[in-house]
Amino acid sequence: MAVGRKPRVESLDLSLLGVEVSEQTRGIKVNETMQTTNPNIYAIGDVTNIIQLAHVASHQGTVAAESIAGLDSKMHYDLVPSAIFTDPEVGHVGLTEKQAKDENKEVKISKFDFAANGKSIAMDETRGFVKIITDPEKNIILGATIVGTHGTDMIATLSNLINSETDLEEAVKVIYAHPTAAEALHEALLTGLDRGLHNA
Repeated sequence: MAVGRKPRVESLDLSLLGVEVSEQTRGIKVNETMQTTNPNIYAIGDVTNIIQLAHVASHQGTVAAESIAGLDSKMHYDLVPSAIFTDPEVGHVGLTEKQAKDENKEVKISKFDFAANGKSIAMDETRGFVKIITDPEKNIILGATIVGTHGTDMIATLSNLINSETDLEEAVKVIYAHPTAAEALHEALLTGLDRGLHNA
């Protein structure tokens, strides 16, 4: 059983280094470049206690290294993908349907079931779906969830589309190899434009 984690910073004598602990996160306080309150010290990963995920720590490290090298690099946390390695897998990024309702945002939900995907049928892995949440006015993706085989891998494609604010009309122009589970992404995008090709 796991009841959570927290960084152990008490033994680091941070006050001697001029490094402060954040009251909000209870981790080492950093700015968007991962610089601490001592301009010569940077911190990344679980010790910052912002989001305790390996891929967040890795990206924080890249931002810190680029910042130290003088590049304009900043950390953003609004599009951190979630990867849950259950059976079936769950991948998620961006706005959820519940968040949209709580924020009274007008959104369009499009969904495609893996039960209608050729590769999933061949693999006998038809559980799950791709769900995409779009802004109907701007015609861009705000969030996405994939429940199914390789969902944690495929969420990166949707992360890129959200980050680049790609118009759905442009997003559906990409050709997906057949037969692949990734075709379910294309189908969900097409469904968002009311042009879905297959249904379960």
